Amino acid sequence: MRETPTGSRIATWVNAMQEVAEGTRWGVPVVATANSKNELGGFKMGARPDDQDFTQWPGTLGLAATGDVALIRDFAEKSRQEWRSSGLRKGYMYMADTVTDPRWFRSYGTFGEDPPAQRRRDHRGGPRLPGRGRVGP
Repeated sequence: MRETPTGSRIATWVNAMQEVAEGTRWGVPVVATANSKNELGGFKMGARPDDQDFTQWPGTLGLAATGDVALIRDFAEKSRQEWRSSGLRKGYMYMADTVTDPRWFRSYGTFGEDPPAQRRRDHRGGPRLPGRGRVGP
C-alpha cells in the first residue's frame, strides 16, 4: 500500500480482504504491507484529498541522532499501535542495519553507522514493528 488513507479505511480494507481469504479453499490470511507511514517526508504515492497521515516522526537517522533511547522506544510503540489498529502487518521501512558503506542506497533508512549505539538501541526495546495481534482499535 503506497497511498496514505486513514487508519480506519485501511482496517476496513484489510478486514474485507481477510473475509475473502477465509472463504477460499485454503483460508490463508492476507498480509497487508506498506511503505513507511510514520516518517516525516516519507514516500507518498497516489494521495487523495481525504488521506490522513499516521503520526509523523523524524526519519530513522534523525531519531538516531538524538541519542535518546526513550524517544525511539516511544516512536516505536506509538507507530506499532497505529499499524496494528489499521491491520498493516509488514512494512518496507525502519532497519536496525548499521551503515558500513556510504554508497549504499538505503543508508537513510537505518539508525546510523555506530555499532555500539545500535546495540544499545536494539537491546533496550528499540523499534518493534509492526507487532502481532488482531486487527482493530
